[in-house]
Amino acid sequence: SRSGLRPSTLSRSVSHTISNHPFLSPKQPTPEEEHLSSYLQKYLTLAFENAPPAASSVSHYRMLASVVIEFCVVTQRLDVLYNDIFSKFVDKRQAHTFVDLLEPFVVTDQLKYISPVVMSEFVDYCKLAGDLRRVERCLLHMDVKILDFDSVLKLLRKNKLYTALLHIYTSGL
Repeated sequence: SRSGLRPSTLSRSVSHTISNHPFLSPKQPTPEEEHLSSYLQKYLTLAFENAPPAASSVSHYRMLASVVIEFCVVTQRLDVLYNDIFSKFVDKRQAHTFVDLLEPFVVTDQLKYISPVVMSEFVDYCKLAGDLRRVERCLLHMDVKILDFDSVLKLLRKNKLYTALLHIYTSGL
């Protein structure tokens, strides 16, 4: 990953954040949901193991990220998305591919929350691309009541994203 996330620290950090977040774990998954998640994990493992060489792997990882993000959004398994799946993309140095594909789900109001670790990676990715407006667009569609106010406010002030800052203040307070 471009921001230097280390997989071992990341998985502990993400797991703690997700498991303690009431929005992401409102109920215990059913056995069927767990079964579907295990199939998704197997699919992901196979796809990573059979990835093409680096030069031609961009479309492979984009397709893979798109499928797993959509699956987790539709099945409301953000715990799996931000824990296991994101960690695997970090391990394969494809975190930027993963975060790049979150925006369409956020701006169409299918995804109302991005975990702090993933949001940090998304911000770093957008900074490197010189397009922090993407972060602002996403924040305008997210449920501000469940975001980490301090980190989001610092980010918005530092990067002069005033529309999102106003939105956070008026919607979240």
